[in-house]
Amino acid sequence: MFVEPKGSHLIEKDQWKEDFMLQMKEMAVTKKVYVDDNDYYIWGMHFFNRNDRDTEFTVDFNEISSPDVVFSYIKKLMDKGALNNN
Repeated sequence: MFVEPKGSHLIEKDQWKEDFMLQMKEMAVTKKVYVDDNDYYIWGMHFFNRNDRDTEFTVDFNEISSPDVVFSYIKKLMDKGALNNN
């Protein structure tokens, strides 16, 4: 997960970076294997700024922590035998 706190005075100047971070979820492909597979989720989120991006950031965070996303990941791990079913 990529999160960047951003001061209000820099949001407009760094809009290109926020756009890039938001594209990560759809376009990023894991290239390096760290353990035994490359089943990683790569998430870029809106800038964290309570005054100017609180709603957008909260939506992003809630999406990442939604039961559907979490259970989908757990199911993938179970199907691969990476988790003990006990």
